[in-house]
Amino acid sequence: MQASSQHCLPTNAQYVVRHDESLFSIHRTSDGVMVQEFQVSTEGSMSTSWSPDGTRIAIRVGHAMQPSSLHIWDVAAKTLASRTDFPATPTKYVRHLFPIWAGPNRILVPFRGQVFDVVADDLSQSQTWPTSTGTVNGLTRERQSGRTLMLDNGKLWLLDDSGQQTLAYWHRDVSPDVSQHRD
Repeated sequence: MQASSQHCLPTNAQYVVRHDESLFSIHRTSDGVMVQEFQVSTEGSMSTSWSPDGTRIAIRVGHAMQPSSLHIWDVAAKTLASRTDFPATPTKYVRHLFPIWAGPNRILVPFRGQVFDVVADDLSQSQTWPTSTGTVNGLTRERQSGRTLMLDNGKLWLLDDSGQQTLAYWHRDVSPDVSQHRD
């Protein structure tokens, strides 16, 4: 079977492979041996992310015409938790952005121009971080400070651990204007 995508555990001890629209396998990095296999319906735009402790895998699935979903595979318990009521997400609103673990039990997941802060142990619990333009172009998290950096159509947001804005920087053009540079 040919793999369509792979994502490594933060410690590089294991990696997950998506084989088709629903079959995933986990392999040891040292020898490539498959240690686990599971199925999740991922028809649509899909991205994965390991939890910081390597015990869970978040799988974000964006759908253009139906609700989008978030799935959590618990590697030790071999159980799947799913939430399938996120907004439909045409790719123009959320490009292939990965779910970001904001701690051992919180996941930041972009869907349709918003970021959902979801409790991993109870996917029904979440809060929404809206954007000013309805688009999320980039999302990353700085683990030591607990701050999140979000790019929203030219506006750069620095958010604290609760999603509150601590800094916003607006720029009109991300490319340098070479006509302004002189030797």
